Amino acid sequence: MKIECEVRPTEDKEKLKKMLSAVFKGVKFKEEQGKITGEISEKDFLSLCEEKQTLIIPQMLEENKEVRLSKLALFAGKLVPDEDFPLGAVVVKKEN
Repeated sequence: MKIECEVRPTEDKEKLKKMLSAVFKGVKFKEEQGKITGEISEKDFLSLCEEKQTLIIPQMLEENKEVRLSKLALFAGKLVPDEDFPLGAVVVKKEN
């Protein structure tokens, strides 16, 4: 599964990488074309969802093949679906 986080001009790349690394432990992130990306196994992502007690996210992922997570919530260590918050989203998607 791929994790993608758009870096907006007003955002600090290092703070975003630190936040992503804190939430998605063990994932190596890299910068490419204005985004920070990483790879996570589906098993590890589902375990993280279970650990964070977010049952709706795996269901959303199954229905849509991707889920958009709130950056704001991720900074607080929570997995919450993005509802067009101004900070944007971190996208986790299944790869074919």
